[in-house]
Amino acid sequence: MSETTELGDDGWRLPTIEELRTLVYCSNTGQYGISQNFIMCGDVDSYQQPTVNIQAFPETPPMYFLSSSPHAQFSHDIWYASFLSGHVNHGHENGGYHVRLVRTD
Repeated sequence: MSETTELGDDGWRLPTIEELRTLVYCSNTGQYGISQNFIMCGDVDSYQQPTVNIQAFPETPPMYFLSSSPHAQFSHDIWYASFLSGHVNHGHENGGYHVRLVRTD
């Protein structure tokens, strides 16, 4: 999968991991975005789930969301953002992730 995977003629595509990262919101710290990989928002009971702004994205499930960014070292891994715990990680590209599409202008 290439980093700029297009999903049709109308401009919708999978976001990069950097774009998905900006949607993570840790309610216990008030921090938007997450700069490090593998770091959760905190102890499980200390933040809201899903770890996004629920006023902006009210129906977002607390699940893993696929990016278009492949892992540099593991050829079958892809980066994802967890809106369950607020972390960024990688896993197998066929891992059964949710998608949140973005539109290219």
